[in-house]
Amino acid sequence: MRDRSRESESKIPILGDLPIIGWLFKQRSSETEKVNLLLVLTPYIIRGPADFQNVYERKMRDHEEFAAEFYGDIPDYRAHIDYTKKVGPFARLAAAVRKEHGKLENGGDGSGDGTVITPSAAARSFPTPTTSPTTMPTNRPRPPPRPT
Repeated sequence: MRDRSRESESKIPILGDLPIIGWLFKQRSSETEKVNLLLVLTPYIIRGPADFQNVYERKMRDHEEFAAEFYGDIPDYRAHIDYTKKVGPFARLAAAVRKEHGKLENGGDGSGDGTVITPSAAARSFPTPTTSPTTMPTNRPRPPPRPT
């Protein structure tokens, strides 16, 4: 909601500028205009590009009818844009998300440009020690023998 106020003054040149008697040769007017903006949101469930195209075409027809009724017939005021052939930021984001979901580490099938590395059979079998921990060699020097 908004109130717009306008004040205007019209006068006869020179005579309207005279002190005291100039009020006889000028006119003041004040005008107040109220502006109310009404926004109506209509939710639509869009399951695919065909649903979006149908809603878009219906809204464009409504817009053309409104413009013709209130502003006269306006031929070709908007060019038709085929959004199925456009690539925008949301389409790039959706493609990146699909690519990430397809990766193996994200639960996908692993198709794509990634390389899957698995451990070899030799690396999977752990070697068992052949000597016990008490007989394993150490790098510490031995203490000198005690005199008896």
